[in-house]
Amino acid sequence: MNFYLLIALLCCIVIIIFMLVRNSKKQRDSIQYIDKLENLRSEELKQYFREEWEEKEKELEQKVQIKEKSLEKQWTDAYQKHQLQLSNLDKEILNLETVLSEKEKRYNEVNQDLETYKKGKIEEINNANEHYKEIQKLLIDEELNTYRKRWTNEINDDIAKINDKRTDMLKDIEEIKSILEEERSKRAAINEELRKAEEKEKYNEIHSVQLTDNEKEDIHFLLSLEDKLHNKQVLYKLVWSTYLQQAYKNTFHNILGSRDPRNVIYCIENINTGKKYIGKTSAEVSKRWTEHIKTSLNIGTIKTTNIHKALYNHWDEFIFYIIAETEKEKLSEMEKYYISFYESDKYGYNIKAGG
Repeated sequence: MNFYLLIALLCCIVIIIFMLVRNSKKQRDSIQYIDKLENLRSEELKQYFREEWEEKEKELEQKVQIKEKSLEKQWTDAYQKHQLQLSNLDKEILNLETVLSEKEKRYNEVNQDLETYKKGKIEEINNANEHYKEIQKLLIDEELNTYRKRWTNEINDDIAKINDKRTDMLKDIEEIKSILEEERSKRAAINEELRKAEEKEKYNEIHSVQLTDNEKEDIHFLLSLEDKLHNKQVLYKLVWSTYLQQAYKNTFHNILGSRDPRNVIYCIENINTGKKYIGKTSAEVSKRWTEHIKTSLNIGTIKTTNIHKALYNHWDEFIFYIIAETEKEKLSEMEKYYISFYESDKYGYNIKAGG
């Protein structure tokens, strides 16, 4: 009896083990099936977003090409118009100088004729008596003075008019030259944008601060402690002198080399969003950029604005570059133009239209 009971018990145990093994296999098959579905779904999503991104990229490239052609045509038309105006003004000035030369020549001829006339009259007077001579001499001198005064006034008036017209034309020439210079600066900015788009990865590497992953981790950790400190300036100065100062010196050298120009319009741009800050400086541009970085750490000398809040703890996500170099008195006007051109006061970090 016990033997049969033992046999039955063993059978039950075998059946239970078989069921457990079978259930485990089903679970493994289910997990593999689910993983396969997830991989398939992931590939479909990647393909979808890849195709959508390629379409967006093609559309953006077409818009850039259209805008480039439009701007290039505008610049070419303006340049040809201004060159024609300069040519016409040069011809008119040459004509005026010729007229002035002829007037001066005529003035000399009249003086010579008058002197000859005077000598002839004096010789006639010498044949008469002394009283007659004195009377004739006085009359001749008065006549000569009248003629000389009249011709002198006419010639002086003509000379004054010609000089006034020459001055006006020179002003027009300077104005046209100024317009041409502005057009060249605008064209240079457009070319810089195109070059930046063509060499985006290399351009961003040269024009942005390069920090290692370890340096980024150290900076993030140090800045996470600022709320626990009473004297936060010590922490900010430590981050600047230890991690950012030398990195930005390298960036300035990559961008400027041995140059450090004054009187420039510059841009600080977010690599990820494309948002820009347009600024001007009459001092060395490297010093101005340095103050932007230090101000973002609350240790600079300029007023804190939107750009400094954006830079804080994200310095390696921004690029620095010069848009245009100009004369000191034109900085405000050029700054207004480029803020309007890039709309950086609407979609960017400028808080006003500049100037």
